Amino acid sequence: GQPQPPQVPGYEVSAFYDACEMLAGDLFQFTTPVQGSTGFFIADVAGHGLDAALMMAMTLKTLSMHARGRTSPAEVLSLVCHELTNDVPKGKFITALYAILHEESGTLRFARAGHNPAFLAQPARGKVTPLREGGLALGVCSPQLFTSKLKEGTAQLSPGDAVLFYTDGLVEAHSPDGTPFGEGRLCATFMQRSSQRSRLIIEGIVDEL
Repeated sequence: GQPQPPQVPGYEVSAFYDACEMLAGDLFQFTTPVQGSTGFFIADVAGHGLDAALMMAMTLKTLSMHARGRTSPAEVLSLVCHELTNDVPKGKFITALYAILHEESGTLRFARAGHNPAFLAQPARGKVTPLREGGLALGVCSPQLFTSKLKEGTAQLSPGDAVLFYTDGLVEAHSPDGTPFGEGRLCATFMQRSSQRSRLIIEGIVDEL
């Protein structure tokens, strides 16, 4: 089964997963790096089927090894990259985003390895901001180059704000006439729903899709 959203005091966390095939390469996981923090990891292994599912399992195992005790998302992703270098088949790659929330301050540190940017909605300001700081996908270059290109970003959450993490299956989904759902429509739907409870935000996005 899929990981259950954690109970984070002062926050709401909800999740939705719908694979297009029985064995897929999309994954998400929650971590507790140190007391008072929650980690959000989301990734997409290129391709589908058994190979992608095996890479997904290996990625989650590697994340669990390195996430404990570390509060820098970029450091964790770099360690995951080093660990997986010899296990990612040629021509394959993994996009990933790892964010760590300091619960008391509302500070969110994040690093993006070629993955779709998360979005920060601030309903009080009527604004949605993409969290774009990041770098290259895992498996497309040497661990040394991966680390040198990876940038870490910070966002500050205020009461009422919302953060959305997703994989490219959402924005690349097509309507019957071939029109992609797209990042713009996702932002608009997220903004429209962002002041609602987290479960209703997800349901609204899925309904729009």
